[in-house]
Amino acid sequence: MKNLIIFSLATFTLLLSPLSSKGQTLTTDNNNDGCVNLGDILNVLGEYGQCEVVEFACGELVTHDGYDYSTVQIGDQCWFAENCRYLPVVSPSSEGNTTDPYYYVYGYEGTDVITAQAQANYSTYGVLYNWPAVMEPGICPSGWHIPTDLEWQTME
Repeated sequence: MKNLIIFSLATFTLLLSPLSSKGQTLTTDNNNDGCVNLGDILNVLGEYGQCEVVEFACGELVTHDGYDYSTVQIGDQCWFAENCRYLPVVSPSSEGNTTDPYYYVYGYEGTDVITAQAQANYSTYGVLYNWPAVMEPGICPSGWHIPTDLEWQTME
């Protein structure tokens, strides 16, 4: 099964595919005596390199840039249920550019990220991106990707 995600863009959409593992927690006071002692440290060192793999299930949340995105199953694909809100910087929409990454919030003409994120259109529509911004690392959660045309057509 493919896991996919959708982001609404100015004139195109993003589809992403998740990793199948999540981080693990590590308890340092293994014997619960209230102290981290040599035995606890040796226990931790004994677990070095051991990774717990937790399978992703569509419908679970995907956290990216401090926001939890809902996911939804459409056919055999898993998509984000809402638009992307990734906004490292913001540009006025009147400042179009085709070579540098530009991030926009519909109807916002300022450059302050905090103010842009407070806009109703940010909550409703997410962020609009030009193509260079879409291709920037970090726009997608780790392990997710922009959809191919075939993946998009399958969802239709």
